[in-house]
Amino acid sequence: MTVIARFVPQQYGEREKYIDSHRTAEPAEFDVTAQIDAMPREQALAIRDDQESSDALRNHPSVPEWIREWGEPFRIEVETAIADHFDALDAELAPSPAPCM
Repeated sequence: MTVIARFVPQQYGEREKYIDSHRTAEPAEFDVTAQIDAMPREQALAIRDDQESSDALRNHPSVPEWIREWGEPFRIEVETAIADHFDALDAELAPSPAPCM
C-alpha cells in the first residue's frame, strides 16, 4: 500500500496563528512509502500530523522541490495513511483461516 502525505501550505494569520493559504499554493500530495518502509515500524507509527516528525518527510529528494523549499508555515498530514499502510501489511501477513471440511 502506498503512503501518501498531504502538504498544506499556510501563512501567518491574526495573533500569530497559522491559517491554510490557498492564495499562495494549493495543498499537494506526495509519496512517502519508501521513507516509511525504511523506518522501524514503531518510529513510523509515532509520526504525528503537523509535528516535527511529519515535517521531516518533506526533505526527501523524491518530494517536489517547491515543497522542500517552502519557506512559509505548513503542515503535513500523514498519520492516518501510515496506520492504514501497516494495517494492510498486517492483513497480508495474517494466516489464512483453515478451510472447512
